[in-house]
Amino acid sequence: MAEIGHPILGDGKYGGSESDNLGDGWGAGAGGDLSKKLHLHARSLTIEHPITKKQMTFTAPLPDHMARTWKLLDWKEDDVPADPFEVIR
Repeated sequence: MAEIGHPILGDGKYGGSESDNLGDGWGAGAGGDLSKKLHLHARSLTIEHPITKKQMTFTAPLPDHMARTWKLLDWKEDDVPADPFEVIR
């Protein structure tokens, strides 16, 4: 993401010049109530069971630090499609 100019908030490795602050990550200098933790989350994961071959889907809530950031930015979970890569026709 940093390569295309959109580093992930809290990315201490690839987050740009602000990541030089002892690994606090990109966005650490943004201040305020933004968490310095990495803002990267796998909302859901669908895999095929190795024996039954049935699809299994696991969904996880946002970590607390990300939920606080979403609240700060007035983002709602309903604003995001369940599958952001689904082709809408």
